[in-house]
Amino acid sequence: MKTVRPKTIVFAVQAIERLVGGAGKRVLVSGCDSGIGLRLAQRLHEAGYRVLAGCLSTDSEGARQLSKLRDRQHPVQVLQLDVTSDRSVQRALVQGRVHDEGLCGLVNNAGVCVLGEFEWMTLEQVERTMAVNLLGTMRLTKACLPYIRQSKG
Repeated sequence: MKTVRPKTIVFAVQAIERLVGGAGKRVLVSGCDSGIGLRLAQRLHEAGYRVLAGCLSTDSEGARQLSKLRDRQHPVQVLQLDVTSDRSVQRALVQGRVHDEGLCGLVNNAGVCVLGEFEWMTLEQVERTMAVNLLGTMRLTKACLPYIRQSKG
């Protein structure tokens, strides 16, 4: 697993506090299987936020770690979330009770990266990157935006 610099996470938590407000607010973070998403979900939980952690696989190491965070009134809720699928996004919002309990913030962290020269990349790799990094971000934002607006997040 890549090392995530603590300053990156501290900055992100401070930005969320400025934009969303204080502890107790519900925040959805995508891409929590590892790296920045995992660390951010952990820190938001420590800061008292009600975290909905979107993981591509609920069997991932990150999902298992987050499922154990029950030291506060509101445990982290791990949701299976594939941002490339409308059905998965809608299922995650239902499972996270977003329709009933609202949502104050969204962190679009899910992403993929193919390392290497562009000319070496296959069309399938480029399409997958666009599907996750661009269209996935748009899909999840579009699905969450009405709830964020309703909560004045």
